Amino acid sequence: MRRSHGDHDGILAPYWWPVILVATFFALFSIAQAPAKAFLLLAALLAVGTGLYFLERRDEVSAPEPILD
Repeated sequence: MRRSHGDHDGILAPYWWPVILVATFFALFSIAQAPAKAFLLLAALLAVGTGLYFLERRDEVSAPEPILD
C-alpha cells in the first residue's frame, strides 16, 4: 500500500532528477577524497552495529500486558 495524497500519483517529479544527480556527484567526490582509514573505521562500525543488531534480535520481544485496575 502506498502512502500519498489524493492529488499525488507517487511518481517522482522530473525536476528532482538534476538534484539527485548533483547530490550523487558530490557524495562520490567526497568519498573519493576520504583517506583509507575512514573506510576502515566505517567497516568496523558497520560490523559492530550489525553484530549488536543480531545480538538484540535473538530475544523475543513481547508487548507487556496492560494493568487495568
